[in-house]
Amino acid sequence: MNRPLRILHLEDNPNDAELVQSMLLAGGLACDMTLVQTRNEFDQNVEQKEFDLILSDFSMPSFDGLSALRLAREKVPDTPFILVSGTIGEDAAIDGLLGGATDYVLKTKLSRLVPAVRRALREAENERTRKRAEEELHKLWAAVEQSVNCIYITNKDGIFEYVNPGFTTTTGYTKEEVIGKTPKILKSGKHNEQFYKQLWKTILAGKVFHTEFINKKKNGELIYQEETITPVK
Repeated sequence: MNRPLRILHLEDNPNDAELVQSMLLAGGLACDMTLVQTRNEFDQNVEQKEFDLILSDFSMPSFDGLSALRLAREKVPDTPFILVSGTIGEDAAIDGLLGGATDYVLKTKLSRLVPAVRRALREAENERTRKRAEEELHKLWAAVEQSVNCIYITNKDGIFEYVNPGFTTTTGYTKEEVIGKTPKILKSGKHNEQFYKQLWKTILAGKVFHTEFINKKKNGELIYQEETITPVK
């Protein structure tokens, strides 16, 4: 990240806030720090701005860290949240972690702050990457499922592992009828053994095989299909 970290810091002690920022800067983390002291200020900033990280004191007269955590998890669940406090006990720390806090750091052990922040940012980026991958996978799955073309996947032994609805519509076979079997169920007898040998020789060499098939539906009707078989390396 080339720009300064955008941090929302809930802290009612200006000296502690300055110390935290100094520790981050000394650890090589440039910060654009927004300091708030009340629930209203915290709520407004969470609503209106985007932050890379939230730091919060645990115990304050008007607004405590666990309440801030609950609010943050409700409104910005993907933003890392670290409790930084001098009064947090073991039970409260566990409650915070169970409530969604990324970590907690004692003010008496601020040497842990920079490593904790780096870990929190790294985990948040990994989670964003995972979600993006899941979104791309879902788009791909939806495109394949909704395609009118026959799309199927076999293992290296030619056994069906997946067929899309376009396949079942075209061939008349249900998914349950073909999974675990091979494309031999579609054989029409119109291609000789040399044809299939050349097919396997091509794809096992890692090359794409493109041809016209004369296949047979479940009801015995012949179908003429232009097929591309692509090895997945």
